[in-house]
Amino acid sequence: MKKYPYLFTKTIKTLLYVLAVLCVVCVVYTGYRAVTYFLVDHDFDFYQILNRSIPILVGIFGFVVSVSMLKESCYEITENKLITRFGILSSSYDIKDIEKIQLFQKTKKLTLFFRDGKYTVIVVKEEWYRDFIDELLKRNKGIFYSASAEE
Repeated sequence: MKKYPYLFTKTIKTLLYVLAVLCVVCVVYTGYRAVTYFLVDHDFDFYQILNRSIPILVGIFGFVVSVSMLKESCYEITENKLITRFGILSSSYDIKDIEKIQLFQKTKKLTLFFRDGKYTVIVVKEEWYRDFIDELLKRNKGIFYSASAEE
């Protein structure tokens, strides 16, 4: 199995870090509000518990999503599958379903075209394009590869 890390732009990486920090702040602040409220008032009605617990759960979920996207976003090529991982989200494609790999040289985009008419753009470092293409061609010799200067 070969892994190729997803190439996030600096803006996206910064936004993911900001999201993680905001989620931590949300959890800490809401936790503080919950503790001070329940220590002073001792009123444990359903609405107050829900009002304190939902922001904590949302903050934890946002933190998990942002950190997992930063740590585990990649393309994995196994013997017969191409797996795209974006944190906790993943998709898999059969390599045998790939019909064509096209490198658009003008825009520097690597695109995979599938039998069912769908396509996906691969976002990795440009210097890894050749290795990525070779790995796919090694596993499916029927893939047509082309590099074009025009769109």
